[in-house]
Amino acid sequence: MSAAVLPSHRSAGRSAAGRRSPHAAARRGRLARRAAAPARCCSAADGGAERGTAPLPPPPPPPQQQQQQQQQQQQQQQQQQQQLEQQQQGVPQPAPLRLPLPPDLRGGSPRARWNAVSLAFLGDAVWEAALRTRFYDPANARSYGRQVSAMANTHAQAAAHGVVLGEGWATAAEADLMRWAANSSSVPPPAHATRQQYKQATALEVLVAQLYLTDGARLQQLLDWLLAPERAEAWQRPLPERAQQRPARGASAAAQRIARRARGA
Repeated sequence: MSAAVLPSHRSAGRSAAGRRSPHAAARRGRLARRAAAPARCCSAADGGAERGTAPLPPPPPPPQQQQQQQQQQQQQQQQQQQQLEQQQQGVPQPAPLRLPLPPDLRGGSPRARWNAVSLAFLGDAVWEAALRTRFYDPANARSYGRQVSAMANTHAQAAAHGVVLGEGWATAAEADLMRWAANSSSVPPPAHATRQQYKQATALEVLVAQLYLTDGARLQQLLDWLLAPERAEAWQRPLPERAQQRPARGASAAAQRIARRARGA
């Protein structure tokens, strides 16, 4: 009786490979087609553009943003034209604003990080520093102080708020910011001003703080526009005499009695 011949391992492997060959060939075909296709980048920075090709152009800004940009460009062109005319006429130009560098917000919005009162405190400090830098005159300190106080008080800032909105200087976004600031003010007004004046002054201070933190060139434009001699006369207000004599809120009873006696003398 003859023994059965068993298949060797090599022949068994060949037969198994032959059985798998259709699937392996199909898989190799898919890999070849995938390698021949143009490679695509999955990065969000280039919008999924193919390697070696130019990135897709950014989408156009919304119509409202385009209108704001056009208004700013027109205002910049008008101011540059006025400066050229004044230079030709020999009119001295105001010195550029020099303030400490604002903090890096890393693309964040000041309105999202601070409330209106906090921004108003910052804007008030920037406003007064800008005025003192612009009108600094060590030879005549008394008139210098009066000039600054006539522009750095609630009445003057409320009037400047009306000029900025009334003459259409502010963009739609800046006007919306000022309305938000006026409606968010919760601090009680001083005794020498009405609540409406205090809200308007707060709105102007918030606008100054916003521009200081985000756009220094725009802040320079605001100051140059408001502090022009022909326009500053329309909104500067000397501080009322009773406000200068009234003691600060929270003063002691002795200080108030001394102030009353001085006013009665």
